[in-house]
Amino acid sequence: MECFSNKSVYEGEFKNDMKEGYGIEKYNDGSIYKGYFVQGKKQGFGMLSLKKEKNNSVFEGEFKEDKICGKGKFIWENGKQYDGEWENNEISGFGVLTENNIKHIGFFIHDKKEGYGASFYIEKKFVLIGKWVNDNIEGVAVIFSLNDQNEINFDNNEKIVIMKEGNIINSNLSEEEIKNIKENNGEYINSIKLFREKFMNEYSKTLMNYE
Repeated sequence: MECFSNKSVYEGEFKNDMKEGYGIEKYNDGSIYKGYFVQGKKQGFGMLSLKKEKNNSVFEGEFKEDKICGKGKFIWENGKQYDGEWENNEISGFGVLTENNIKHIGFFIHDKKEGYGASFYIEKKFVLIGKWVNDNIEGVAVIFSLNDQNEINFDNNEKIVIMKEGNIINSNLSEEEIKNIKENNGEYINSIKLFREKFMNEYSKTLMNYE
């Protein structure tokens, strides 16, 4: 069946005169949604190709009440990608953001890095680990080098620095300061724990697809 309006053309399943089940909705600007509906709204798994506002961007994943919500992957026209959790059309939760040859694995709120994470600088061959606030890494951070295969060698390959608003403000900590951080600093301890137990697993998956 087809349903025409001044904004879109719908072809798919109906229930009680509302879009319900699988369908395809085509918009006047060239955007297309292919997926599931519940009571007239996008809900469940679907694929949305945006042609105007997002310049040929594509999202594939979960929707709830017409909004991107749940897990899914968004690919922007400029090559930027995010694969992870969403809420109310925003990047929010845990995921992997790839942009400008930097792969950030960690937590997000309202489209910004917020919480523990790890940024892999593929070209510069290092990974920066710590806690982000409003898109900037703050406080104690750890740097590991990457080898030619973009893998990490943990042996004698750890540098602890202090960050503020995304910039290093102290990279020459004394042995006593480093010892105290490793033993007592909660941000350092949590960063390393999450990195080894969660972030590294996600990073290993991306290595298989790295070009």
